[in-house]
Amino acid sequence: MIFQKRERTFESPQHFALELRMGPYIPDIDSDPALRGQNPWHQTFGDPYQSIFGTSQRLLVAAEFDWQAVHFPHIGSLGPGISIGYTSMAAPARRADNHAVYLPGETTTLSVYPMYAVAVFRFDALNKDFGVPLVPYAKAGLGMALWRASTDIGTSSANGQQGEGHTYGYQVAGGIGLDLNAFDRGSAHSFDETVGVNHTYIYAEWMFMALDGIGQSTALRVGSSTWVTGLALEF
Repeated sequence: MIFQKRERTFESPQHFALELRMGPYIPDIDSDPALRGQNPWHQTFGDPYQSIFGTSQRLLVAAEFDWQAVHFPHIGSLGPGISIGYTSMAAPARRADNHAVYLPGETTTLSVYPMYAVAVFRFDALNKDFGVPLVPYAKAGLGMALWRASTDIGTSSANGQQGEGHTYGYQVAGGIGLDLNAFDRGSAHSFDETVGVNHTYIYAEWMFMALDGIGQSTALRVGSSTWVTGLALEF
């Protein structure tokens, strides 16, 4: 199949991108060597996260905002991006001294707010110059997550330490977007004229959030390797 270089029609100025994202998420807590081996909980009950919350995937929802600061003609765009997300998992609360005894009516909850600041490169020459509606991209930068473990009566604590904090790390990702403008250019042109949205994409992305505590002596590992999908708007 031979793609024709498509004629460029009027487009409003393009400087930013907004992504709405979702995907499965399991925090990487049990990979921490400090929670395994001779750790009393691990010796008695097994991996801490899995023994409490199981192995079911949880849902991550997030939003990302990118500034396409530099446009390279016939190549793509490069600029910074920031994101914040949320995921939560819950299970029946258990006594700290007896894993098999459930506390009636109480729930243990772990809430995680992953966020990151990355450099984003989008290779959009295939789409803009040749009419192939695919835009590969890559991201890399620093990540952080706020987290809180709680029960129905408030924030959890163990050995005098509160069950809340933050974890630093890094973020890398790669994906590909499908430009929906290719399927209805008339509506896309009208959308651009009305609200200034140049392109609308659906996309699939693999991301690796290595939130294992850069520069921290102790940190809860709440990152994950997962895929996300969603809707992206360039404007």
